[in-house]
Amino acid sequence: MDIYESLPIVREFLSTCDWSDSDFTWKKAFVNSVMSNVAYCHISDFELENTTNVNLIPSSEYENSIRTYIETNNKVDIRETLRSAEIDSDILIIESQLAIAAAIRVGEVVFVALRGTEILNIHDWRANLNALKASPRVPLLSEARFHKGFYKGVITFKQRLEEAIDKRFGENIYIYVTGHSLGGAMAAILYGLWRDDDIYNHFHHFPSSRRDKKYGVVSSYTMGMPRYGNLAAVAQYSNPYHILNGKDIVPHVPPKYLGYEDCANIITLDKSLVLRVKYFGYLKYIKSMLSFLTLRKLEHHSIENYVGRVFHEI
Repeated sequence: MDIYESLPIVREFLSTCDWSDSDFTWKKAFVNSVMSNVAYCHISDFELENTTNVNLIPSSEYENSIRTYIETNNKVDIRETLRSAEIDSDILIIESQLAIAAAIRVGEVVFVALRGTEILNIHDWRANLNALKASPRVPLLSEARFHKGFYKGVITFKQRLEEAIDKRFGENIYIYVTGHSLGGAMAAILYGLWRDDDIYNHFHHFPSSRRDKKYGVVSSYTMGMPRYGNLAAVAQYSNPYHILNGKDIVPHVPPKYLGYEDCANIITLDKSLVLRVKYFGYLKYIKSMLSFLTLRKLEHHSIENYVGRVFHEI
């Protein structure tokens, strides 16, 4: 489901959903999935310097944005993209070499949509199956560990993003954190830090720092993300609603035998237990893993696939 087909539906759901309520709904999931796709439309200057690996980013909109720049020398303006669907928005972008963070405000809601760049793309970390972990706190105080690459990606923009949101959007906003693939893993970590890390988090919209509990960081929706932490991290930090397609191999890595654990809030698109290999058979599992390791594009992993599948659940 492409972005121009999905945005008019987003406009409707933006006005009909209760964004102050943290409970899961498929309409909210759809809006967040589209916002995750919107983040792929913004291309940083350093990404434009090397476009040889465009096909490694799991989004057709990313490829279209690169193609538009090559043909016209103009970048896609995501504000104009939203305006084409009559969605009035205020947008700020934070760039790092590892991640793009797009904070998109529509009314009282701010969607913080994250994505990985070509430097932190799916092919870089999937070949590195030793998947080193990093501690968000002093190691002696907690056993929680996040995937080192994903955590590093978050740290490259976290403080700048917090300062920009405070300055640009003020206090009375509902914040949703979202992302797909690597962006989903970073969204999960950022959401956990914003919701639960009293020691190191001084973000103004961090729930425990607010006298008025009405506003602040409300929830997180992720799509097709890899495992991002160990059991202690999943247990100690708030989890996003993780939507996954059972035929997508990405949510099954890094492997559990390396100490990684699944997100606690898994919502499947297949009405089945997708965490078992036998769901789609050992042969198909091996075929998917070979595609994963040999740098081929993954058929069931694209953000457009997820947007369309989520819409059909409504």
